[in-house]
Amino acid sequence: FDCDVMGSLWIFLFFLLEIRTFDCQPFKPNATQRDLLTLWTFGEEQGKDRVSEGPYKYKLYEDNGPILRSHEGVFNGMSAFLHPGQRFYSPRADVPALDFHGRVNLTVVAWLNRMPYCGFANYSDHNKYPCCEFVAGLFNESAAARQYGLFMNLHSYNSSNQTDGLVSSNGGDTPGQDGCVTGAYGSTPVPYFQWSCLAMTYDGSYVRAYYNGKLDQRSGLNPFPYNEGIYDGGSHGADFTVGSNSAFGQIGRA
Repeated sequence: FDCDVMGSLWIFLFFLLEIRTFDCQPFKPNATQRDLLTLWTFGEEQGKDRVSEGPYKYKLYEDNGPILRSHEGVFNGMSAFLHPGQRFYSPRADVPALDFHGRVNLTVVAWLNRMPYCGFANYSDHNKYPCCEFVAGLFNESAAARQYGLFMNLHSYNSSNQTDGLVSSNGGDTPGQDGCVTGAYGSTPVPYFQWSCLAMTYDGSYVRAYYNGKLDQRSGLNPFPYNEGIYDGGSHGADFTVGSNSAFGQIGRA
């Protein structure tokens, strides 16, 4: 199935070229972190572009904003608070270092505080497609331009509320499935009203999902064997988004 809704949350986000180990402790970028690409701490005021730290100074723009700045967080005492239907985005041409494709090393890590909201305004088929929650990635389902995405609460394989990392080799549906379900599915429910550290990785052979710094193992699904590589969307591929992606021709069906 496809999904694009993220409920309200506070969030931090960073990307690494390659992961070995991590303990989910807050940090400041420095020269010894050679694999760090971007780190967003979302300390900017609402209405301002959010600019990443690290070697790439990429901007995230508000969509359906303004997006509130909250004085709560694990890095700098602040974070972004996304209401349902809001998201950050950056055109893919502006974030070339995050355009992962092929059999590459990829790590996405997010600290977030999940809120118990899920809604599907103007969408009649919500019973068939339950409210999965998109965190970040290049994953445009409407345009069959999926590359990678960190999710929560996917309902494939008798799942719910866990950390998930999806990838696609063709941009479209998983063969034989109604949507993209290819990737790692964790086993631990992500709680509401507290900070959690979620992550996905891909190393060209396996997709993995992590919860609070530990591999959230699940037989046959995490780690998930996958050597087909990530789809190359080219110049017409997905934009980078945080908090919601596009599915069924809609963005943020909340």
